[in-house]
Amino acid sequence: ESVRLRDNGELPNIDRWFGAMEQRVAGYACRVQADPIALAVQMADYPGLEMTALEAAERLLAEENWREVLGERVPAAWVSFTRRYMAVAKSPKVEAAAELIRRRAELTDAAAREVSPYNQGQPRTRSDVDRGSESVPDLGLRLLACALLEAPDYAAAPTFANTFIRTLLQELSVDELKEISDIAQFMRMTITAPKDLGRLPARVLRAHATWVGREALRAAKENERR
Repeated sequence: ESVRLRDNGELPNIDRWFGAMEQRVAGYACRVQADPIALAVQMADYPGLEMTALEAAERLLAEENWREVLGERVPAAWVSFTRRYMAVAKSPKVEAAAELIRRRAELTDAAAREVSPYNQGQPRTRSDVDRGSESVPDLGLRLLACALLEAPDYAAAPTFANTFIRTLLQELSVDELKEISDIAQFMRMTITAPKDLGRLPARVLRAHATWVGREALRAAKENERR
């Protein structure tokens, strides 16, 4: 609970300070500000806090309304920030996708180390063939980047948007779909703010990872019933 410094009902002055910083200081909300999920993940590096911190991160992830995040428009603070820093993408979605593309090899290797592949529904040891640019971990990153860049507006047409994601997944086996779902979950915990991205693109990336992961798991379950 110590992670939730804000909006806990006990520190109204802190709430007002955060609100003012987000509205008036574009660089704070767009690049400097952390979020509770990132703080919880980072606390897991401290001896004795691993389980408590990871449980807090999982709880905060469960509470985050990914559908609401998908429906958010580009905030005024982000528009102001991009006018000042021309190298930053024009929307948090594109900035998040750019991070995946820039770090493709690194993140693919990390996912290959941390996420187990499946064989007939059971986790198995990853072979060297399952790594690199033609592996399922790399495919998972490319699917997530594609969702960020190309998926239809979820808020405006959720059914159409879900169909788009399902189309990307339709050629995959049950084992590959389950692995994609696990990779999406891994990415939610790996990309944090402000270490990797600002809070706004990090939230958008997590929301899209949740979306892709849920659709992959749903497709896997439907295929198993056939």
